[in-house]
Amino acid sequence: MHAKTWRTWTAKERRRLEELRLEGRTAAAIAGILGRSLASIKCRLAQEQIRRPLQIGRWLAVLMQPHTIEGAAREMGTTKWAVKQAKRKLRRAGWAVPDAQTRRMQ
Repeated sequence: MHAKTWRTWTAKERRRLEELRLEGRTAAAIAGILGRSLASIKCRLAQEQIRRPLQIGRWLAVLMQPHTIEGAAREMGTTKWAVKQAKRKLRRAGWAVPDAQTRRMQ
């Protein structure tokens, strides 16, 4: 029989996990703080359905100005997909986020 290689999550750890995630910490940072593996943290975040909050103020500052998807992704340090997701979430929350500008072919 193999030795147990996992630890059960305590209520205190689950509360701390949620607090850290709501502060906007990454899964890797949380793993270091809680002394758990990255896979363990990602799995628990998915099971508990805990997501990082959308940084509304920062996204609005970028997306309310004339922008392209690529430019917004570069400015936010993220991917084009993340920019599109942020726009979708902001619009669902009632914000009138303008469409992105398209690049002109010269």
